Amino acid sequence: MIACFITGIAIFRLWEMAPESAARPASWMAAIAVACILISAQTYRGTVLMDLFFAVLLYALAFQRGIVSKVLSSRIAVFLGKISFPLYLTHVVPIFWVRYQLLSNGTVFTAHQRSAALLGWFVGCMVLATLLHYFVEKPAHALGRQWAGARIPSQ
Repeated sequence: MIACFITGIAIFRLWEMAPESAARPASWMAAIAVACILISAQTYRGTVLMDLFFAVLLYALAFQRGIVSKVLSSRIAVFLGKISFPLYLTHVVPIFWVRYQLLSNGTVFTAHQRSAALLGWFVGCMVLATLLHYFVEKPAHALGRQWAGARIPSQ
């Protein structure tokens, strides 16, 4: 992950040093990067090329221009960003359990039953992530800020 960390620093520095005119192509750069990421996801499966597209996307989004920036600034996208860490922490075990249940007992499930199981997994994970965000993560952040004192501003 050190490469991702260093890449993030480099992207920030490029954005910080960019002239004002560099913001003009940011909206189309973001749109092209998203298209390339979607195409790469279907063909390359996580190569260095896809990493480059993500780096270009991050750089372009730093200028906060265009449709991609607007979509990612929407209330639902911001909410999903807020619950992303608890979702990341909790989504794997339930999907493994669902997969085990669907594959292990010899019963053949219909497409509707499999779809319902996946929908239940999705809704359950979203609810759990939301509850964890509001009742664990936010209080822990507040406690951390209180413990750190005035050194860290609240958000």
